Amino acid sequence: MAAESTPSQYFFLSMPVMPVQYKCIQRCRIQTILNSTTMQFSISILVGLLWLGQTSAFVVEARDSLEARQAATTACTDTNLAFAFLRGYNSVTGKHLYTTSFGEMVTALQHSGYAFESTSAFVFHPQIPSTSTVPFFRLYNPTSGDHFFTTSESEVESAISNSGYTFQNIAASVYPTKICNSTSLFRLYNSFSGDHFYTTSATERDTAIAISGYTSEGTAAFVLQPCSKLSLVAGTNISD
Repeated sequence: MAAESTPSQYFFLSMPVMPVQYKCIQRCRIQTILNSTTMQFSISILVGLLWLGQTSAFVVEARDSLEARQAATTACTDTNLAFAFLRGYNSVTGKHLYTTSFGEMVTALQHSGYAFESTSAFVFHPQIPSTSTVPFFRLYNPTSGDHFFTTSESEVESAISNSGYTFQNIAASVYPTKICNSTSLFRLYNSFSGDHFYTTSATERDTAIAISGYTSEGTAAFVLQPCSKLSLVAGTNISD
């Protein structure tokens, strides 16, 4: 399937609703009550943030050094504006789901057989003005059920033209290099299940390669390290 538009033309597509946002130096509790004629769900998110310090510049001791001057001019995006990059897993299909949308994740838990695993990282909304971040494109393969993320427009075009993917949206903004205390978001692929896997954990990456049949595809982006585990707790049953 040939691409008719470049990814940049999709920039202002409607974004997933209800992203889970966290403020610095506090614990947040987000509780959602889902009512229907047959059931009621109570879903809580508990998150602790450890992001301290300034976000507009690095704090360095050697302020007179070239490295210090370069770091001080880096336009880091305010970490107060970071959103959780949520991760779910379907053990039947062997597929992972990644989203900044709380609503999308809840729907996947309720209706699509996913279980919540963790927060993979913290990322930024694509419409937040920043000179230091780039778009993180999200694609979907309806045949394999795989979600694919990349910062590369050429990879987007290739995946659409040659691999059966369709463009969904710009999922987030991420750093293209290791700046602003960011960390690598590793990308792996399992050719047997047709699943892409993303993690900031080198241990998790190595285990997936050694045991679960994944191969490394390098670093997908540079993101903020998840600082605590995020848990979705069902007050009652969370399935249909």
